Order: sequence, then structure tokens, then C-alpha cells
Amino acid sequence: MFIEWRPNRPSNISLHQQIVDWMKQQITQGEWPVATKLPSQRSLADSFGVNRSTIITAMDELIADGLLELGLDLAHSFRITHGMCSSPANSPTGKTMSGMAFMNLI
Repeated sequence: MFIEWRPNRPSNISLHQQIVDWMKQQITQGEWPVATKLPSQRSLADSFGVNRSTIITAMDELIADGLLELGLDLAHSFRITHGMCSSPANSPTGKTMSGMAFMNLI
């Protein structure tokens, strides 16, 4: 997955919120379909030109919104759960990770 977009640093909107908004747009517009495996946090941070902690904050929000879930593999990857729904019935694994603090799992 190649990412050309970067947040606008002079903006009044925080970097992590710009990333959340952009990622939500990719999901809702179908650019990232359900079950798409995302690049690592480190890779996303490099692509966006931000610190990894900014990515962690953004991904935590997306998990809480039900749009991402922690993968079940040993690499603790993340993948798209559903366009704009946090319903476990629509998740590829049958469950969501809403509200999970995942920093300790990485």
C-alpha cells in the first residue's frame, strides 16, 4: 500500500485528527476495503512524516470508532473492519476491538 498523502502541519487541526479524517475517507470511499491489512505503525509514521505516537493515537481513535481492529496474527497488524459500522456481525472476525487500549500489545 503506497500512501502519498501527508497531513498539513500549519493547520489548526491536530496531526492525529487529520490522519484519522483521511483514513476514514479512504475507508468510506472504498479505497481501503474491509479486511485490508494496513502497513505497520512505523511504516505509516514514515509515510505521513509524523511520530509513531501520532499514529498510535489516530489508530486508537479508529479502533474506538469500530473502523479498525487488531489482527489476530503475531505481528499485531491492523485491518479495516467495516466502512462505517462497529457491528461485530459485519467484522471479518466476528468481533471488534472498540475502545481497546492497544499500546501494550505492540
